[in-house]
Amino acid sequence: MTLQEARALVRSRIFEGGVVCPCCNRIARADVRYLNHGMVRYLQVLAEMSPDGEYVHTSEVILRLAEEGLGTTGSNSTTLLPHYGLIEKGPPRRDRKGRLKKGYWRPTEAGRRFLAGKIRVPARLVTYYRRFVRFEGPNVSVHDAEKQTGFSPGEG
Repeated sequence: MTLQEARALVRSRIFEGGVVCPCCNRIARADVRYLNHGMVRYLQVLAEMSPDGEYVHTSEVILRLAEEGLGTTGSNSTTLLPHYGLIEKGPPRRDRKGRLKKGYWRPTEAGRRFLAGKIRVPARLVTYYRRFVRFEGPNVSVHDAEKQTGFSPGEG
């Protein structure tokens, strides 16, 4: 099999459950991620902790969620919510020891409008090796997304 044929095979099947790459034996698969309750709750807590638009470290948001008994709910939110334009990354800051610390986020205006029920966003996004590919599905409200508890409909 040539490299061109291998590429064509992988491209033709990544959206159909995946395929083992004939060149490297890795599984090549696109993942569908649904906007769900955990992501909405992460956004809500981030907005509560950032009333004036200040950046908040992810660990602080996760700690607040853990205090609510939600464990690591929403812990993948910082990889998915930026694609929707609902949160934005802040600049790194130096900690007490002078080391650069990354992971600061704040809700965007669109994120606040979504939480207020004023806009809708696509129900799911597709990633390939953690890279955004496209949006899919109907647009959903914050209330629709809060009902989504699993990785995909019917799970969780």
